[in-house]
Formats: sequence, C-alpha cells, structure tokens
Amino acid sequence: MTDRAVRVAGLAALVFVVLILIGALAPGNPPAGDASVDKIRMFMTDHRGAILLATLLGLFATPFAVWFFVTLRELTRGDGISNMAGTSMLAGIIFTGCMALVGGAVFAAPLYLDGFTEGATDDTVRIVYSMQFLVFESTVAGLLLVLGGAFVVIRRTRALPMAAAWVAALGFVLAVVAAFATLSAGSGALGFLGLVGLVLFMVVAGIMMLAGKVKTPVPVA
Repeated sequence: MTDRAVRVAGLAALVFVVLILIGALAPGNPPAGDASVDKIRMFMTDHRGAILLATLLGLFATPFAVWFFVTLRELTRGDGISNMAGTSMLAGIIFTGCMALVGGAVFAAPLYLDGFTEGATDDTVRIVYSMQFLVFESTVAGLLLVLGGAFVVIRRTRALPMAAAWVAALGFVLAVVAAFATLSAGSGALGFLGLVGLVLFMVVAGIMMLAGKVKTPVPVA
C-alpha cells in the first residue's frame, strides 16, 4: 500500500470525526430518556433543523469511517489471529455504521414532515425518543468488535505505534460502560461514551497515518 493511500485514510478518519462531532453537538444537549414528554417534544420541535442536519452529516460521515477501517485492515494483515481480529474490526464498523444511520433515521422520522411532532400523541413522541436511544446504544455491539479488534491487531502486528492499541483498549472499556445505558432511560447518556471511545481512537490512529508512522506488519506472540 502506498504512503499516499495511508495518508488519505488518516485524513478520512479526521473528516469522519469532524462531521460526526458537528452532527452530535449541533442539536445541543438532548433531554434524558426519562424526561417529560412536553420537554422532549419541545426539544425536537425547537431543534428540527439541527436534528435533520445531524442525520445528513451522519450519512456523509459513515463512508469515511469505513474507508479508514478498510485501510487499517489491509495494513494489519498478519498471522491467523491478526487476520481474525482485523476482519472482526471491519465487520464491527459496518454494523456500527448501519445501526447509527438507523438511529438517526428513527430520531428524524417524526420531524421529516414539518409540524408532525407538534400534533403527535404523547405515546408516539415517547416511543420514538426511547427507540432512537436504544438503537444508538445498540452500536455498542459493533464498537466492541471495532475497538477490541483494533487493540489485538495493532498489538500483534505493530503496524501502528502501541499508543494506538492502548487508545483502542480505552475505547473498548468506554464501550463496555456505554452498554449499561440500555438498563434504564435514566442512564441513556452513558451511551455517548461509546462514541467518545471511537472518536479518540480514530483521531490518534488517523494522525499517526497522516504522519507516516506506519510499519510493515510483524506478528508477535
């Protein structure tokens, strides 16, 4: 793989991070999952444009993430365990991207037709809001594969500096904590920790690729 292709992948990681953070922060601080329906309805109505924009940005951001991890997969080909970890990592980002896009679509659905949310029943607003939380939190299953696989494959091949592997390990721990957001509506905010872990890893690994800190994979015991 050429140095240029590696640097393009590193840039793709950083573009993903910028787009996904803009999308995540644009609507502002959302109400907790157990907030009153009136508060949720007001938030969705007042931030309709930002929520729809976030959905659009997620659509553009996802291919950059997949491109980055496809490149990382190619850079870290090694022994059997490395290849299994790399394939798991790639499968994980595809699953994560799909679930994130579905979560964005669920959140934006009642806002797609202007004025629908204001006239929707309380039960409709509540179930849509709860559903988008649960769909987004389902991305944790993919993130565990992404970050766990990245840790194993970087540690075994040393294709990137070990610092990238330890950031992946930190992200894996954050994803484990994020999984507990599914236990109750009041703990829904924990789900954002999974995104934090992914973003941290992609920033670190992306900068390393841009800086040319890539080595020929050397499997280790």
